[in-house]
Amino acid sequence: MSQFWQNLITNISWGALIIGGISWILRKFIDHFFSNKIEQYKADLERENTKFRITYEKLHAERAEVIKEIYRKISKTYNALESVVAPMQLAGEKPMEEIMVDKRIHFMDTANNFLEYFQENKIFFNKDLVNDIDKLDGGFRTVWKKWSFSQINGRGRQNVEEWNKAWDQLKTDVSQTKSEIENKFRKLIGIE
Repeated sequence: MSQFWQNLITNISWGALIIGGISWILRKFIDHFFSNKIEQYKADLERENTKFRITYEKLHAERAEVIKEIYRKISKTYNALESVVAPMQLAGEKPMEEIMVDKRIHFMDTANNFLEYFQENKIFFNKDLVNDIDKLDGGFRTVWKKWSFSQINGRGRQNVEEWNKAWDQLKTDVSQTKSEIENKFRKLIGIE
């Protein structure tokens, strides 16, 4: 019987050794397989991260350019309207009526240019800022209408009181909205 136990122990030892060897080889194979998969996954993540970063940087640069251009157009429109609505108009070599026609046309062109550009690019802004810019555009329109009506009087004269109301609204409400937009633009581009 002792021979039996000895053979049994020998066979079990060899079996354990073989199973251990197979287990070790299998574990090394699995480790190698998953190690390659992990490295491939890391490389894929790095590639996606780089692609995302480039896209984000490109989008941020494009957004900054849109902000710059919209602000430029807002300023041009504001200045053109201010030039038309200003209570004190300076005459030049041309008659005053021609100067005012030129100023009106310039304002209408800049206002339309601003609004068209904004409509094409409003996707770059959150709803709050879009509402502010729409409010500014509404302010431009209201001042323009008030001023235009001040120029038409049934007695053939300008209505100075209405003209002054248009000027006051431009210098208070519209200027305040413009200032709020400027502050939001500064935050968006990281200045404040």
